[in-house]
Amino acid sequence: MLRPPSRIARSVPALACALALAACHPARLAVPSDVAAATEVVDVRNRSGATGMLANEDFEIGDLRVRGVDRSATSSMRWSAGSVSKSESDGGYTFRLEGGEAPLEGECRHANERASMRSALLMGNVSAASESLDCACGQDVRVRLRTNAGGATPFPSADDSRLTGHLLLDAGRTFTVRSLHGFEGGATVHVAAGYRVDRDGSPFAAVEVLAPGRVFLPRELAPADRARLTCLLTGMILYVPPSDRR
Repeated sequence: MLRPPSRIARSVPALACALALAACHPARLAVPSDVAAATEVVDVRNRSGATGMLANEDFEIGDLRVRGVDRSATSSMRWSAGSVSKSESDGGYTFRLEGGEAPLEGECRHANERASMRSALLMGNVSAASESLDCACGQDVRVRLRTNAGGATPFPSADDSRLTGHLLLDAGRTFTVRSLHGFEGGATVHVAAGYRVDRDGSPFAAVEVLAPGRVFLPRELAPADRARLTCLLTGMILYVPPSDRR
């Protein structure tokens, strides 16, 4: 009897397709229909594909300007003992958001840990990973994302959330956040293509982190809140996942 293909086997052709499409035109986030219906889209402009301490990462989001991106050196450690290997890294970056009622200073920290073990029983490697991202744009304006995903399913489906957490616009308003992994055309990959922000189970905002990028903002939002929310979404745009680090 033929066994159905695994999720990994189904995902590899989809990834290859996504990469082939990206060679012709930029890959885009598959925006959930409920998010698109509840928000207005604001395009990111003049965003360079270069990242790093020496790169100019300035860009614009609507009328707001991201300036002075400064990435700290990433520290890392690797070790192995017998069949077990482990790696850890952490780093951060700061930026400034201009054009609102007052400039906002953004600061983000990220940490990653990966471990793998060769298993004779499973005839291969068993791996696990944890990842975190914390960004703040002033007091009580922050987003915290965490994951602890195992390596058994490295390519999640469109409904899976690799990073989840909470976003605060002030001490009294908390929103849930989860990463999105679907591309237009149906492909899914393990690296986040964007994030959605929900309030009480309903869509509130979203961000596409694929270059050049887009943000999806509530249509009715006070200018100060709009700038604070955009600042936190900017922190997500600037985050470079471990597998994409240069």
